[in-house]
Parts: sequence; structure tokens; C-alpha cells
Amino acid sequence: MKTQPLTAVLSLSLLTACGGGGGGNSLPADKPAPDNPNTPTPQVINTVDVGDIKLPPNAVARPHVEIQKKTQEALDLVNQVRAEKGLAPLRYNESLSAYATLRAQELATLNAHKRPNGENPLDEHTLTGGGNNAAVGESIATGSPFAQNTVEQWRNSPNHYKSMTEAAYTDTGIGYYYRKGSQYLHHWAEIFGSSGVRSRYYYISPLYAATIRAAVAKLTSYDADGRLSLHGMESAANASNHRGIYSTAQSLALDDEHTIILRPHQAAGWSYQTFGEIASTRGGIPETYLNVGKPFIPTETTTLRANYKGNAIGDINQSSRAIAEVSASVDYSSNSKTMTLTLGNSQSGNLDGSDLRRDTRLDFSDTLHWDSGTQRFQSDSGHARLYGPNGEELGGQFSRSISGGANYRGAYGAKRIEP
Repeated sequence: MKTQPLTAVLSLSLLTACGGGGGGNSLPADKPAPDNPNTPTPQVINTVDVGDIKLPPNAVARPHVEIQKKTQEALDLVNQVRAEKGLAPLRYNESLSAYATLRAQELATLNAHKRPNGENPLDEHTLTGGGNNAAVGESIATGSPFAQNTVEQWRNSPNHYKSMTEAAYTDTGIGYYYRKGSQYLHHWAEIFGSSGVRSRYYYISPLYAATIRAAVAKLTSYDADGRLSLHGMESAANASNHRGIYSTAQSLALDDEHTIILRPHQAAGWSYQTFGEIASTRGGIPETYLNVGKPFIPTETTTLRANYKGNAIGDINQSSRAIAEVSASVDYSSNSKTMTLTLGNSQSGNLDGSDLRRDTRLDFSDTLHWDSGTQRFQSDSGHARLYGPNGEELGGQFSRSISGGANYRGAYGAKRIEP
């Protein structure tokens, strides 16, 4: 048991690989599995190119329903222990639950009452509220996939039992995480708090590339030449996060927690492609970027030498908005299959697109090479496709590190120009 003067009760309790029930687990992972990059798909070219999906800062992917049942069982068992002492049951607290889920995931990396970044898991930066007499605590355990075994471990440990039966605690959240290949496989965390205590974390439904593609595909149609039309979307001009080159953006709810945002291609003078993002409704934070259009796939006998102009939108660590001008050159022939990309006159500002200012950190050039497997231009930091007859337009995405270690990523579109 560890105490600090900042709280009335602050407890840290650890159990490692105690109690039965190790081994495999048939439950689904509690985060989306990425598309397998090793699966060859040269014959299947999607009209919706979905980039890497990143949860917003402080967001935790809502666990699968089977894992929710598991943690609810654990909460019921903890409350049975409290009832034996005549104590009121602990209330489910979603923000504490989100944090407990994150802590269970972190235990697969560092099985201790210390976060992988070195922070105290119960510090005031993470857990807030509850007044001057706030009480917080954490119990962790590993090794068993079963709620009953885990709660029995806690019951049989004096420190854990004291945490479960602490009268100052009124709220709790329990998290479970299974990681194949980790030392203990199964990881549990329970976060306790007195009334009013909450964490800075919250749940959000995980995004899946296949779901996004299906939803966006319903909003699009193409004529015989591949010209793009958008349907069923509403103007987002008066919404936050839609200024600058997004000022005429169109949006549609993907679900209760996410919005599809696309730039109308006509506003840029484009006919065959556009770009956009999936943003969280909480804060308008971009989680992934999109390119939409029917790709043009050159053949081995195609010769294409062309220049393009357009623009890009992106974010810096999902906390700042960025825009840039795009220029590109394509040299596709029997001797060379390359694309040069330059982003310049870049600006960054608030995530809603306000207060944009020149930001030279975001200017960059890149050389992409044709990949016959994915049938697109690629580099270590991005990719691009051609759209329209004989590559009239192009679009792509990028993700790269900038000064200070920040991540700068986004999407772009461009149209062929005369030499």
C-alpha cells in the first residue's frame, strides 16, 4: 500500500501470474486489426483509399462486447466482496473504465504500478476532481483470463482486499487486455475513485477501414470516364474544423462519434478525385485521411510525363491543422516510373483551421516510385494514385516526422497542368 498526502487514500496493488487460468484466449482483440499489408491485391483497387487510423489523444478504443461482459462480471464480483462488509456497491465510471482499459494494455509492456512513459498512474494530471479529499487507487493483476479467478486473487491479497473494501471509494472502472506473445498474456487493471473523480481518458468506437470504404462508397458514383459525383452529403461550411480549403466541405455522420468530411472536387476544379478525413465528433480531431476516386492504372506500355498543381490538408500530432500548396511531376515510361512531390507555402494553426500562419517545418519534397503490387507510387513516407483518363489528376497521402519529433500527416489532390 502506498500513500501520498495529496489524497485521502491512494493505493497501488499488484498481482502477477497468480491463480489459475493461463493459456490461450479466443476472445477478439479490443482494438481494430489493421489491414494486412502483406496481402497482395493487384486485382482489387479500392475507390476509397483509407490511411492509417489513429485514435484521438486521450481516446481509448471501446472494448469488444465480449470483453465488456468480462469486466462487468469482475465489477459484480468486486461488489459482492464489498457487500460482505456491508459497503455500498461501486458505481461504474466510464472515464475510469477507459483509463483502466488503457492501463491493462500498458501492463503488457510494463507490468508495474508505473506507466511506460514513467508517470505515476495515479497522478493529478491523469485523475482529477473529487475535491481536496479525493481518494484514488489502482489494483492490477496478470495471468488469468477469468474474472472470477482474478477477483479471488485480489480477495486473497491483503492490499487488494483493502482496496476493494475501502469505504472512501464510490466509483470504479475495470479493464482487461489480452496480448499474444506477452509474458503473462492476460492483463487486468481496476481504477478506484471517490465521488467526482474522473480520468482524462474516454472511450470511442474503433474505426475499421472496410467500414469506412463501404460508407463512403455509398456517397459516390462515377460515369463511364470515371468522373466522380458525391451524393447525400450536407454543407459543413458553418461547422468547426472547416475553414480555408475546407470552407466548402461536405460532411455526413459515419456514426454517433465520427464524421465523414470530403472536399467537393468541383470547388478545386477537379473531376475525378477528392480527399477528406474521418474526424471525431468530439473536438473534430482527424483520425484518418481519405482519397476518393476511381484510379487510373497505367500499363507497361503507357507513357506519361506531366506536371500537377493542387493542395493538401493535414494535422500535426492531431492537435494542429495544416494546409499546403502541392506540386508534382510524374515520369512514367519504360525507363522511369517515378513521381516527385513538393508541398510548399505551408501553414499551420488551430485544429479548426483558424489562425493559420506560415510554417516552413511543413515544406518538403519526396520522390515516389511505382509499385506494381499495390499499383501506386510509394515512398517511405507516402503514396499516390493517378485518376482520370491517362492520369488527368492525382491524389495521395503522407506521414512524416518534423522538427521536435512531431508527426505531420495528411492528404492531397492535384490536377494536371499544361507545361
